[in-house]
Amino acid sequence: MIAVLPESWRFEEDGKAVAEVSQVPLRLAWAITVHKSQGMSMDAAVIDLSKAFEYGQGYVALSRVRRLSGLHLAGLNERALEVHPDILRKDRDFRAASDAAREAFAEMPETEVTDMQKKFVKAMGGAFIDPSTNHKMKLGLRKSTSDEDLRSPHMPGRLAETLQTVRDAKNLKSAAKERGLTIGTIVKHLEELSGMGKLTRADFAHLVPLDTVDEIHEALVAEKSNRLAPVFHALHGRHSFEAIRLVRLMRSP
Repeated sequence: MIAVLPESWRFEEDGKAVAEVSQVPLRLAWAITVHKSQGMSMDAAVIDLSKAFEYGQGYVALSRVRRLSGLHLAGLNERALEVHPDILRKDRDFRAASDAAREAFAEMPETEVTDMQKKFVKAMGGAFIDPSTNHKMKLGLRKSTSDEDLRSPHMPGRLAETLQTVRDAKNLKSAAKERGLTIGTIVKHLEELSGMGKLTRADFAHLVPLDTVDEIHEALVAEKSNRLAPVFHALHGRHSFEAIRLVRLMRSP
């Protein structure tokens, strides 16, 4: 039992008391469940996790308090801070995918990596600084072997235009909108370019998020086939046929 007595506060002016407040120095508080507290930010809380029964419950409760000084822990059990097994498995998958991506970049030619870096900087709204001149360059049309290929009489104009649009596009949808074509047609053009030997991974890899590439790639490997339908169904429809076709193109020799 704690005895709380009233406290008084006086307001003075020119040494004379003009007002006085007398009250019990308590603030209202409520008991709520951890689940009910989600999304809240509190100055202080007394938390009892001795009967925690769900994965992540302890994290939800402890992260409600803004400062460590406002946290009072009344109880704790083993389950309170346990991580769900599915999360641990997914974390291992992410780490494996990260290692695979690191190895893939290590095996890429330096010119291809540089080109992908430039495309990423452009997609983020930046500009590339040429180290030889220290001048900013817009990452649009560039004088390069690939651009010479664009002017090749052996490449139809529709494919050349699609290739340049894809190089500059942020994603597949924006490339289709820029060309006034369907997404399927854009991918078909890229497949034609690949068959002609006029397409590199750096030209279009930025169109598909890296985590999507990893997931589709694993499905293609597991299916041991380049057929689209089995991969689409194995992924439970999470990714479009066009995305699967693009990742399949990345696997092309």
